[in-house]
Amino acid sequence: MDGMRPFVCLHVLGGEVGAVLLEEGKVRDRLRVPSDALPSLEAFVSGRPVVAHSWDLVRGIEDRRTRMGRFGAWRGPVWEVEALARTVRWWAGDYGLGALGVRKDDVLSAAEGLASVFSELLDELSSKEPKVLERMAYVAHGTELEEVFLEALRRSAGFPSRIGGRKLEPPKALSPREPPEEVPEEAVEEVLGEGGVCSQRLSGYEHRPQQVLMAKAVCRAFNKGEVILAEAGTGTGKSLAYLVPAVLWCAANDDRTVVSTHTKNLQDQLFFKDIPFLRDALGVPFRAALVKGRGNYLCRRRWERLFRDGLSELSRQERRLLLHLVLWAHETETGDIEEHAGFPRGELWGKLCSEAGSCLGNGCPFYEVCFVTSARRRALGSHIVVVNHSLVFSDLAAEHSVLGDYRNVIFDEAHTLEKVASQHLGRELSPWRLRSAISKLYERGEAESGMLALLGAELKATDVPGRSAILGKIEELIVLCGEVREAGERFFGELAERLPDPGPYGAKVRIRDGRFFEEVLEHLERLLCGLRSLYEGLNVLGGWLEEEKEWRAEIEGARDAVGELAEDLKFTTEVGREDFVYWAELPPGRKEVKLCSAPLDVAPFLEEFYGKMRTVVMTSATLAVGGDFGYMIERLGLGGSQAGRVRTLRVGSPFDYESQVLVCVPTFLPSPKEEGYEEAVEEVLRTLTLEVRRGTLALFTSHRMLRDVHGSLREELGDEGVLLLGQGLDGPRSFLAKRFREEVGSVLLGTDSFWEGVDVPGEALEVLVIVRLPFSVPTEPLVEAKCERLRKEGRDPFWEYSLPEAVIKFRQGFGRLIRHRKDRGVVVVLDGRAVRSKYGRTFLDSLPVGFRKVRSLEELVHLVRGWFEEGPDERRRAKALWAQAVGT
Repeated sequence: MDGMRPFVCLHVLGGEVGAVLLEEGKVRDRLRVPSDALPSLEAFVSGRPVVAHSWDLVRGIEDRRTRMGRFGAWRGPVWEVEALARTVRWWAGDYGLGALGVRKDDVLSAAEGLASVFSELLDELSSKEPKVLERMAYVAHGTELEEVFLEALRRSAGFPSRIGGRKLEPPKALSPREPPEEVPEEAVEEVLGEGGVCSQRLSGYEHRPQQVLMAKAVCRAFNKGEVILAEAGTGTGKSLAYLVPAVLWCAANDDRTVVSTHTKNLQDQLFFKDIPFLRDALGVPFRAALVKGRGNYLCRRRWERLFRDGLSELSRQERRLLLHLVLWAHETETGDIEEHAGFPRGELWGKLCSEAGSCLGNGCPFYEVCFVTSARRRALGSHIVVVNHSLVFSDLAAEHSVLGDYRNVIFDEAHTLEKVASQHLGRELSPWRLRSAISKLYERGEAESGMLALLGAELKATDVPGRSAILGKIEELIVLCGEVREAGERFFGELAERLPDPGPYGAKVRIRDGRFFEEVLEHLERLLCGLRSLYEGLNVLGGWLEEEKEWRAEIEGARDAVGELAEDLKFTTEVGREDFVYWAELPPGRKEVKLCSAPLDVAPFLEEFYGKMRTVVMTSATLAVGGDFGYMIERLGLGGSQAGRVRTLRVGSPFDYESQVLVCVPTFLPSPKEEGYEEAVEEVLRTLTLEVRRGTLALFTSHRMLRDVHGSLREELGDEGVLLLGQGLDGPRSFLAKRFREEVGSVLLGTDSFWEGVDVPGEALEVLVIVRLPFSVPTEPLVEAKCERLRKEGRDPFWEYSLPEAVIKFRQGFGRLIRHRKDRGVVVVLDGRAVRSKYGRTFLDSLPVGFRKVRSLEELVHLVRGWFEEGPDERRRAKALWAQAVGT
């Protein structure tokens, strides 16, 4: 680090401080002292810059100094290694000490390790192009890291700059063959069958007859232009079962297929694992693209404009966050913000991402290097286009602005399709959405910011014809922004006061007609009037700036956003459509209300969509109830005009569930509605955890109960060395899942989102506890409305809606346990209704394996322990003997 002034690397661990002094790239001195030995530490640092993993460490030292009455300067600027790593290694995802290669068991070794990482990061920075480093130093101006970027710039070599972006050559356009050429089903078997391409090219590949059966059915759907509903058990390999025929058919016909998933994990698996394998193995040339919604992509024009305007609209915190984006924005080839694992989305990204309303289209100076344009071109020129369900429906609403026209679609995780369609066809309005829209127009914080403030400042420095009139209109709109913001706060605030306290779990209140808003009608009318005036004013302003293309695009985008707010407010408060459900939603612990609406039935919309498709493939591990597809066919709109071309297929799992899974249903617990049930659940979880010591996932249907159980067990399990994790209590979902996988033997309590889409193979998950049968809350507005509609039609809502929905979710929950052929484990269903009620057997019969009734906690522990101690053959024999003895 020749040329850089001396600095000190600090770390704190277990009551000790470790410090290393570096000068000219070499360690000159070391210090190890108790963390309360502040005079020694201060003398060692002696006003020099401090390198630490994060500000929190330094803040802890400074808090201790304050408590001890020690004031005055003792250090120079703090250079955070974590912040620097997020900026330089934007792709890494994990910036903890371990991920950075720093030893965590010794405080002095950690300090030396941080010094080494800091040196590496500075070297990496110094290898970047000078113009990028200049931009980074500009963003860091006035912050403690500015000196680091200036040093990197001083040391950097001269590289040619490409700040403006690279023009990406569009892929060759597809020309679908008419009439299509059929692909022989034997071609699919040659790839997936015994001794086929996959078995030759994929290490550890196992031939699965179920996979071949499904692949042939999908191939037939492509050849005949059919709709197929295919349930494929876990382990079938369903992704290759639909990708192989899709690739072969699309390559033969120069056509394309949109493959849609619900979860990012599956999306990534398809694009980064399965498709590259097929590209290498099939010997068939085909192109594939991964496409996201417009809001995922950086807008180059807005990015460059931000710098052109001197970052004037950014707060200090936003400038710190912007620093993490500079190198990524220069190096990314896709502009997809999800590449940047260390950047938290928020208001800053809203100022930088692509938006339809403010897009200049082919009139944009960055059109040829535009990330959205590039994504659309890739989508149009690719045989396989991987997306998620949300993009399919948002793109339909935007008239195929991203994906373009297509006629073949595959929906994986199709059991979620109705829910996602409902979310996209509904409307909602919240105070934070209103605030965000107004803040983009005008905000007075540390300084004036927002589009109107920037436009006004720019006009004052130029001599545009009609400048005074335009500035007058801007002032008028700024006043209107304040009035709309105030009206919104009054309306939503008064509305929230009239609703029940949401408590720690949130609340939803059904809105049956417009009289719900009578007491806040004055505030509602003021807000609507203000939004309409703001819309008209922005429309006039955009017309006056017709020659200023960029400003006009921004103004029209803001105008459309305001217009959409007004439309959504009107729609959600008029409560005028009988085919929609309306409700007010209060988030946990907050007196802020969100107005929501959703269609009662999405089947007509989906049916219209299928009518435009030549081939539709829908697949999931859970589509049938009791072996019958009738429920899903009705919910997904496949029973009307499409019924004649719908085919169904159900293939089981290749797993040997008899030897891999034990299902136990305790009969000694109270009913979930009886007193003492929660305490009994706590006792079962406590005893199973401490006696069996296996990775355990407990699935709850109630946030309240999860929180109570977590509170009761946390200290006791912690004292026994067992990590207890609770959803909503110990971090976000992704963090909990990662920690659960890493900490073998831990216990995770999860609610709704852990019932599906979570893959935890091996020893990390060996005991699955289903606390209650997963019936939806009957007072949930959508559930209540659907049940009311079925009653009006003379149908039984429990048997025709509530039970099928719960069975599908129950099967999804069961599917968390066995993900691979070598997995094994125990499922414990703590809801006695599974064996005591008339409908209970519907749940248990939906499983691929039998169950055992358990009459005491001691018997349960004995069974579970024995299960893990036995080998697979012994387990299979024992279950067969048990079945003969009790007839289950």
